[in-house]
Amino acid sequence: MLFFKLFKKGKTVFIDDLIRESKIDFDYLFMLGVSTVIVTLGFVVGEIAIVIGGMIIAPFLFPLLALSLGVVTLSLKAVIRAMYGILISVLWVIVLSYATTFFLEDVQFRGSGFLFSIKPNVLTFLVAFLSGLSASYSSIAPHLSMVLPGVAVAVSLVPPLVAVGIFLHLSDKVMFLNALLVFALNALGIILSGIIVYFFSGLRSLQNYQEQVIQEEKNE
Repeated sequence: MLFFKLFKKGKTVFIDDLIRESKIDFDYLFMLGVSTVIVTLGFVVGEIAIVIGGMIIAPFLFPLLALSLGVVTLSLKAVIRAMYGILISVLWVIVLSYATTFFLEDVQFRGSGFLFSIKPNVLTFLVAFLSGLSASYSSIAPHLSMVLPGVAVAVSLVPPLVAVGIFLHLSDKVMFLNALLVFALNALGIILSGIIVYFFSGLRSLQNYQEQVIQEEKNE
């Protein structure tokens, strides 16, 4: 298979790395939390550069890629673990962005034009899918790991979730649903592209090893 021949990293090493990076621990939640607050403040002051800065440090890609791998290896244990990580991440971002907006409720949203431009469309999904291809392929090619921050910016996972928290506080149901749908489309694009790359990378037979690593993680 094409991607199998292109695989640049030992498969077990790749699984070890992905499971470690997608673990929902203090480090993960701290980095995601900092990213969320930065993006929220970026929306408040209307500075896209600040929003991008927050997107770069968000580790949200990894639970999504872990879900893609779990689907490919047909590991129910891995899928449940990844979905739990995604759920916790989603709730963490929404709660923090809501809380940040609550404490800044007297601040005028100078970036309202940028904020209210978050709407679902086909191009959003296409960008997420292509970014997911880059993320999943670079995850199996260690010399391409430096592109992951750029992928994090292109795929835009945290900003729409931050917008969900903001619009939840502002009680704007229409924009709340728009932002939530944008996130869902972006996440779906990453997951689907990850499934495609990992499927053609010879990882389907590693279910037992994957579940062994997950069990060792639980026993730590």
